[in-house]
Amino acid sequence: MSLTSFIKQTEVRKKFREQFPKPGFNIKKQLLFPPLTKNYMEVGAAFDYLFRFGLKRNNPKAAERRWVAELALRDMPGFTLDLVTDKSYFEPDWEIIGSYVHTRHPQLFPSYLPGPELTGERFERVRTLVGKVCRDSEKANRVILEAKKKPKERFDRLKSLLEKVYRNSKRANRIFLEAEKKSKKSEEKLERFKSLVGKVYQNCERANRVILEAKSSYSHFLKSGRLTKHLIKSAIFLARLDGKLWGSVPVEKLDLDNVDEKDITDLRNLIKAVNWDDFKAKKNCLLNPTFGEASRLVGGADADVVIDDTLIEIKTTKKCELKRDYFNQLIGYYCLYCIDGVDGLPKKRRIKNFAIYFSRQAYLHVLPLNQCIDNQRFTEFFEWFKDKVENYAKR
Repeated sequence: MSLTSFIKQTEVRKKFREQFPKPGFNIKKQLLFPPLTKNYMEVGAAFDYLFRFGLKRNNPKAAERRWVAELALRDMPGFTLDLVTDKSYFEPDWEIIGSYVHTRHPQLFPSYLPGPELTGERFERVRTLVGKVCRDSEKANRVILEAKKKPKERFDRLKSLLEKVYRNSKRANRIFLEAEKKSKKSEEKLERFKSLVGKVYQNCERANRVILEAKSSYSHFLKSGRLTKHLIKSAIFLARLDGKLWGSVPVEKLDLDNVDEKDITDLRNLIKAVNWDDFKAKKNCLLNPTFGEASRLVGGADADVVIDDTLIEIKTTKKCELKRDYFNQLIGYYCLYCIDGVDGLPKKRRIKNFAIYFSRQAYLHVLPLNQCIDNQRFTEFFEWFKDKVENYAKR
């Protein structure tokens, strides 16, 4: 659950459309920085990190919260949270990691551990058949000895016993072959399982280093203002960890080592084009703020930036347009703000503007709240919204 999934519900979308006509947007802006790869979402999330880093550099008193990428660590096997320091620590535990892999990939766990011996039901069946073979062979041998005295009478019995020996031997051999085949498959599964456990362990350990390296690069950036390649790579890795938190990427498929050089160039161009004077706070600058209890009600909601009385969303897209989804998102944030405020924003400070920063066009578009919301209609709508959100939280 999240605010995004909440406002995408058919009933909610319809209500938003009825209550809040989308403002006109007749502005044409040139696409200054076309994407250089198809990693659109990843580059967008990485830019969000770099943009907030830049805001902190230009607004030293800006209030920050824990990175979303750090929150992703808590959901990864082997990490624990120190309730005193509120810091996450990676403590390798093969049992926990193995359990994580087994839960996500039960088909890879062998039904029994492979080995040369037979176990369980198959062992009992083979032991019974081998016993029969031995007993029937002994009988056949006695019959052969007795046949010297009474050959005609013993011939049919001998033939029957030898056929029985043959059948039981064949059945026992077949069971051995089936067990051998299953054992081989189990060995293959076990190797894949062990390989996956190793990959999860490696990525968990790497994720921990990514956070530490990103914090170090970020700290140097705040002091020097130099946008290094290492900081940009860190932002890309943080974006990938964000994807882990939202469930789009499992731990074993995280790539925290390789980046496309074109994405680094793209992000460098985007961040250099920002006019930081447009984002100079007079009193309050909140980076990635949440909306108190209201965020919990929808299963998670955090805005990109709040500067003084303006709630700002960042869009790294090719088209500079006010989509209905963008507008609904801003309205949704405002409704959450009306329920429990914005964490870190003084109660007396009121949100008076929406804004969207289109990074590929280096353009900040401001929407005064009074042009988006009719206060008289909003009161009734807000009561409906609160009831809807509370019911949504009970799911």
